[in-house]
Formats: sequence, C-alpha cells, structure tokens
Amino acid sequence: MIFSNMELHAPLEEKKYDRMNISCIAVEDEPPALEKLVRFIRDTSWLELRATFAKSMDAMAYLHENEVNLMFLDIRMPTMTGLQMLDTLQRKPQVIITTAYTEYALKGYEYGIVDYLLKPYSFERFLSGRAEGQNGCSTERGDLFQCFHLCKDRLPDCQG
Repeated sequence: MIFSNMELHAPLEEKKYDRMNISCIAVEDEPPALEKLVRFIRDTSWLELRATFAKSMDAMAYLHENEVNLMFLDIRMPTMTGLQMLDTLQRKPQVIITTAYTEYALKGYEYGIVDYLLKPYSFERFLSGRAEGQNGCSTERGDLFQCFHLCKDRLPDCQG
C-alpha cells in the first residue's frame, strides 16, 4: 500500500505501475514544496511515487522496511536534517536533494547524491536530474529520462 505522511498515512491515489518505473519517495516538510514535487513525480510516467513524508524519522522507518530506487530529500527539516538522516541509513537509495539553500551543495555531493535541485525549480530542471537505477543502471551525465530508458532495457534488474 502507498502511504502519505501528509494525510496521517492515508493511502495515496493508486496508479497502475509498470515494472520499468523508477520507484521513489519524497521527504519534504513544507506542504507547498511537497505538493509541487508530488505533481512533478506524477507527471513523469516512469517515476513511481511510493510514499511521501514530512518528517525524516518517518521516512527512515519506511526505508528500514522498504526499498526504493530514488529519494527526493529536503535538507532543512525539524528534528533531523536530511543529511543526518543519510548518516543513519544502512541501505541508501539514490538521492536527489531538493532545497532552497545553496550552502549544502558541496556537502551533499560528499554523501554521493546524484543531483541537487535548488528551489524553486522548474519541471524542465526536475526532468534533467541525474539518477541511477539499482544494479548498476546509471547515466554518467544524462538525465532521468535517459536513465529510465537505459534501465528499462535491463529489466528485471532495475526493479525497485
């Protein structure tokens, strides 16, 4: 089942998923920013949104029990920052940072993030983000769209 922290873990609207999708979660404490991110993910047919979280602790608990290919992660959040959260995860999905603060860019790349979306970002910038599917499906300088097409050719290896 797909859950949303924004609605007290009410199920998100179900969507038919294809094995070729890149599974993802969104971790964002600001409702307008989360709504925009969810809209962009849903408008991208090959991204499968599994869950959204306003608190990093809830996202950590979810990732302890579930695997995803990609996590969209805000940095400045209450209780625990996105980077502190990354420090605690044993199994880390690929990470795209979504933040309004430029000062975390270099630190983020030390964590091996694949992209840094500076708010406010456009849908075009969102689509140009880099990502890697699991099991070595990656793009060196490509975008999410290119990664998807590389990944779908390697199925079932790239399932989330």
